[in-house]
Amino acid sequence: MSDAPERIWISVKDRLPNEVNPMILIYSEDEFGSYINKGYLSLNTWYLAGQGLIVKEKVTHWMPLPDKPDKQLEGESGLLK
Repeated sequence: MSDAPERIWISVKDRLPNEVNPMILIYSEDEFGSYINKGYLSLNTWYLAGQGLIVKEKVTHWMPLPDKPDKQLEGESGLLK
């Protein structure tokens, strides 16, 4: 078993995240499904991280990004085992 904290989706109806912290978003639940991407909230506007694009679709859920992998898990190639 892992000691990692359980990751759960948080509804934007229940709580909004701290602004400008990157997180994982679910948005645009429509007939085509949902989209998941890395983004952040700033001045009550959702943005895609690294792109600066505004998420025009409705963001419904978010979750904090997981911690970076432990260095001990990396092999000689630098890839995770």
